[in-house]
Amino acid sequence: ITLEFDRDNSDYIYNRIDLANLSGKAYHKKKNLVNSFKNNYEFTIEKLNASNIEDAKKVLNLWKEGRDLKQTDYYQCIDALEDIKNQNSVLTGIIAYVEENPVAWSLGEFLPCSF
Repeated sequence: ITLEFDRDNSDYIYNRIDLANLSGKAYHKKKNLVNSFKNNYEFTIEKLNASNIEDAKKVLNLWKEGRDLKQTDYYQCIDALEDIKNQNSVLTGIIAYVEENPVAWSLGEFLPCSF
């Protein structure tokens, strides 16, 4: 395998443990945002599954308003959300609700890795 940088196919990649703990200067702003959210809202977090995919799409459709969809990953996100319904999907995610309204979701992929 040869690794090459391709800006057109880049994603954010974080160390799972660092992101979970949000420790250190690099994650200070993210930690402040999380704490502000936790202090200001009554919320629930659920695992993305077939029963709440439509809620995730509602959030995505609010986000798309006023954007040029040709310059976004909108359609790929719709496809990815649909793939969550597939029992063999490598995708997983969460959805956040405030006062029972869907407000955010996040998607990830488990990749088999050996180094």
